[in-house]
Amino acid sequence: MKNLVLLTLLCYTSINSQIVTTTSSVTNGSWNNPTTWSCICVPLPGSDITINHSITLPNSFAYTSGTITINQNGILQGTPDNDIWVNGGSLINHGEISMRYLWTQSGTFSNDGTIHVNSFLNNLNFTNEGSFNQIDSIYTTGDITNNGQFTDIDSMTNDGHFINNGRFSGNLFTNNNEMINNDFISLYDFTNFNIIENHDTLQFLNSIWNLGKWKNFPLSFMEVNKSVLNDDVLGSFAHLENNGVIEIGDSFYNMDTISGTSTGWISVQDSSFNSGIMMGNFGFCDLTPPANATTIVDFSNGGTISSQIAFCIHTSIFENVNTLLKVYPNPFINTLHIDFNQSFEYQITDQTGKVLKEGENQKDLDLENFPIGIYFLIISNEENNFNILISK
Repeated sequence: MKNLVLLTLLCYTSINSQIVTTTSSVTNGSWNNPTTWSCICVPLPGSDITINHSITLPNSFAYTSGTITINQNGILQGTPDNDIWVNGGSLINHGEISMRYLWTQSGTFSNDGTIHVNSFLNNLNFTNEGSFNQIDSIYTTGDITNNGQFTDIDSMTNDGHFINNGRFSGNLFTNNNEMINNDFISLYDFTNFNIIENHDTLQFLNSIWNLGKWKNFPLSFMEVNKSVLNDDVLGSFAHLENNGVIEIGDSFYNMDTISGTSTGWISVQDSSFNSGIMMGNFGFCDLTPPANATTIVDFSNGGTISSQIAFCIHTSIFENVNTLLKVYPNPFINTLHIDFNQSFEYQITDQTGKVLKEGENQKDLDLENFPIGIYFLIISNEENNFNILISK
């Protein structure tokens, strides 16, 4: 008799789970309360569900068909142990999702609202027009195009294709496949195992390690507060091609290949080491030069350095840590701003030392007619002397 009852329940559950219901929320409340929904029922996997209110999901939800659409004023929130698994069907978020885990395995997914989950596992190709906030971990094998923002991401691993056209800030990032930056990324530590293209701004509060192919395009800017390591330990090819500006606040280590053109400059605040190849005609500035001023780097143990690389010595500052003087934006477009609380004189020279512009106590410099390139800004008075690498 028990077996018959169990079989009856299984059959009923199987039949009932195939019923596709179209419903929408009519009030704030629990997902499992029938009066929350226009169908006066509890929506099952496979239903087409529209959320216009604040809905609490008291259990995890997995579906292989149907649609969940969260409209602009809608909120879908779970208890601390609840997850959403999209394995078919669609998840469309115009409002807010707050859950423990979000797994998008198959089907379609779009977001122009706000998502806050502990972990996000993505296997789909999607474009983010909204925001992902305070995520503990993200792992993706799909293609993500970010036109919105990812904020306060503790760790992200990219095994797919990540294109950033918006803003991304976080702690740890590991790139195992392909990453393209067209806007702004700020991270603490970064490791690249494959391909990176940087067309705009990268900021690293600690260090980076490149084991793959990294290309900075002209007019790009990269700031690394600690160290840069370009080294292959996996039997592949660690190649950093720099055609933009790299500011390094501590040390630079190259054990493989660094290249670049005349639009590229690397500025190193502390130690520089090369046992690999530095080729091309980019600029390299060691701010704590060795005793032999004709040496490009502090330590070169068997490495190769092209004679066409421009070697310079100058004092540099990081605008985010210096409280006396700030020069921004760098790179600039038309105007360069100088914030300095003392009287000063300034000169702007090209790479040959030719003075292009000079004056005193001028805080907004019109440089619209300057060609794209690298320049030196010299700011001085009786107490201070700053030589700053700037670019357009």
